[in-house]
Amino acid sequence: IQAEHLLETWNEYMIDLRIIQWLDQYDLSLSVAANVLSFWGHETIEKLTEDPYRLLAFLTWIDVDRIALTKFNIGKFDPRRQAAAIEQICYQHYDKGNTAVEYDNMVEGLRELLGNDLNPIDATYDIWKDRVCQFTDEGIFQLAGAYTSERYVESQMARRLSCNQSRMYTSP
Repeated sequence: IQAEHLLETWNEYMIDLRIIQWLDQYDLSLSVAANVLSFWGHETIEKLTEDPYRLLAFLTWIDVDRIALTKFNIGKFDPRRQAAAIEQICYQHYDKGNTAVEYDNMVEGLRELLGNDLNPIDATYDIWKDRVCQFTDEGIFQLAGAYTSERYVESQMARRLSCNQSRMYTSP
């Protein structure tokens, strides 16, 4: 049983080592590579091959965009790039205390991040709608967590207000 455990541990180590070596070709530091591996485990290669912009959880936009464009050969007009830029802008606003980004501010932010390499926002909707951003009926972008939280608070307040109003009009 000890030999089986040792062999199993060795095999896990070899898989992790192979993934770390794969990440090394993208100029990631060992600490970032270890965090990436810790997060996605044996799915790391698949996840990053599907969308290298997932590295935004660990690196800056400038670093991830450089890696995606030069090492993963992502095109400047690739919808994954714009989707990641939309997400990045939402997080930039969130870090400043804003839970929503108006459409015009999003377009301005996209121009800052992507320059002229910009697709119309609606052309990439199918890509970014499945990420962490929502586009609301009010014409604003929100991180999914903020959107969900605010809709919940809104519904609870509406429910409580309607309960209070019905109590106001009933006779004792």
